[in-house]
Amino acid sequence: MSKYLMGIDNGGTSSKAAIYDLKGREVAQCTTYTNMLTPYEYWTERDMDELKRVNFEAIRGAVEKSRINPKDVIGVSVTGHGNGLYLIGRDGSYVRNGIISTDNRAHRIVEKWLSDENYENIVRPCTYATIWSSQPPALLKWLDMNEPEVYDKVEYVFMITDLVRYWLTGKAGFEVSNASGTSLFNQDTENYDEAVFKYFGIEKWLKKMPPLVGSSEKAGEITEEASKKTGLVRGTPVAGGLIDITASALSTGLVKHNQLSIVTGTWSINQYIDNKITVVKDLFMTSDYPLAGEHLLTEASPTSGSNLTWFIDTFLKAIQNY
Repeated sequence: MSKYLMGIDNGGTSSKAAIYDLKGREVAQCTTYTNMLTPYEYWTERDMDELKRVNFEAIRGAVEKSRINPKDVIGVSVTGHGNGLYLIGRDGSYVRNGIISTDNRAHRIVEKWLSDENYENIVRPCTYATIWSSQPPALLKWLDMNEPEVYDKVEYVFMITDLVRYWLTGKAGFEVSNASGTSLFNQDTENYDEAVFKYFGIEKWLKKMPPLVGSSEKAGEITEEASKKTGLVRGTPVAGGLIDITASALSTGLVKHNQLSIVTGTWSINQYIDNKITVVKDLFMTSDYPLAGEHLLTEASPTSGSNLTWFIDTFLKAIQNY
């Protein structure tokens, strides 16, 4: 009897679920869409209720389209956009809207950090990256300054990969490739770095960070609640997952040092892997790669698919309705 795997992906504009056989052939997929909320200048957010609903709809849609027995899905994993910020309160409650990786509300905070020579001495030698405004350090600092009441309501700080996995399993974890791209992670020790948290002035948030989990590590099982809403079988294993840029690179065969991965999504991504990393001022991001000893070195800009979607929604639909 054939066995299958499911992958779930959350980008900047949509949620997708796909089922594959063990040779990597796609059996079925389903895409659902979320609304980007922009209540203020520089803000890009998501409604958490809607986000959960469309993820479960995408999963159920893929299961139904496949016409396979859900018992034959032997594993599930999750990917999604890196950074942004998704906060969960006690008993799974929602503290506030999720924040997407194109958010720029904290740009002045980041400008101040990057102009400080201590950043170059304390942070960059640990993260091998350049802080940017939609990363958790900047957003957590912004919340402390503008929404201080949020802290006491939060139980876990998540990336979107961790959030969706939490909805499926009820278990909290922070996947390593995601964590390593947040500017909170020491690339040498492969762990959270207390000195970095302290430099950013967010050391109190360290206690809200979930335990780290590996990308291929079993991080939980489908719960009864998730089973009822998705059609997946209770107890199906769920792996840690990956940040989307790493998942894209790995799935397209980036395994050698002389290869380059180019991804066109919400962001435009250009990246390669290396087992040696050095401190390079202004390098966009260095993150963990799921091959032993390798790191992913990335240059990127949020000027790809999301710009085209905005242009279509703003101008072409207006012309069609004229």
